[in-house]
Amino acid sequence: TQTAVLSQGGAWASDWWQAGYLEVSSGGYIASFTRGGQTFVAADPSGLGCRIPSSPPVTATFDPAQGHTVSLPSGLTVFIPPGAWPEGVDPSVTVTELLLPPAPAPPGAAIAGPSAYFEPSGVVFNPPGVTLSMSVHAQTVVLVDQQLQVQRLQGTSTWVPLASSSRTLPNGARLVDAVTMTFSSYTPLVVALTVPDPGT
Repeated sequence: TQTAVLSQGGAWASDWWQAGYLEVSSGGYIASFTRGGQTFVAADPSGLGCRIPSSPPVTATFDPAQGHTVSLPSGLTVFIPPGAWPEGVDPSVTVTELLLPPAPAPPGAAIAGPSAYFEPSGVVFNPPGVTLSMSVHAQTVVLVDQQLQVQRLQGTSTWVPLASSSRTLPNGARLVDAVTMTFSSYTPLVVALTVPDPGT
């Protein structure tokens, strides 16, 4: 392995790289990182909020009036409809699939597929927002009293649920879709099925 310093303007650089020194394997995958004088391995859940990529990010620049779709080999996509991108913000999107979720699943939920980080983080979209389609692991089991749901990471440890719907492609792959009005880290989860109150 080799040790590298990632900073804005360097390899895989971005505003969110605040981890400091990172130990990288020859294949390009991050094995551990140091933050605040402490070293965390990739599987250490104490590294809350850390976004460790499983592959190099994908960046696309586009015409906001035309909209754009960014797709990753895993099936992860982000669809930006025409007019949704805010005026005055550089029309460039970066999508990073993560090696591990940036925070543990909330109580009663389970990680259902790869997490991803979308940049620029914090950008606010015009209605109707942006649609995320996240891939689901083939081995993920969803029981009759459960559902697939996309959730957004708020801060370093709080997951915020989004209204979601799931679908199965002709090749058997499963996706879960959700509309968001901002960019952050997102994860597909298996959560308890919510039944609308018949009185509302």
